[in-house]
Amino acid sequence: MNPDVLHDAEACDVKRSVTKNIGPLFGIPVIVKDNINTAGAMHTTAGAIALENNHAAKDAFVVTQLKKAGAIILGKANLTELANFVFRGNA
Repeated sequence: MNPDVLHDAEACDVKRSVTKNIGPLFGIPVIVKDNINTAGAMHTTAGAIALENNHAAKDAFVVTQLKKAGAIILGKANLTELANFVFRGNA
């Protein structure tokens, strides 16, 4: 869960009250998969315990685009460890 989600939603309320120039996803809550980087307090673990303290330095491109469109990142969706990556074959 994004610990800043209430602050982000309140910022949307303020912006909506002062301007009509809002993005197509303005105020829409979005959940991103846990292997997509989000800067800030949310961890990006890809479902791996070994990455439980991993914090991204910057947002992934898709997260940047969602935020530009006005979306609010609500949290991360869980997934199997490392998105169920299994190595098969030769490297």
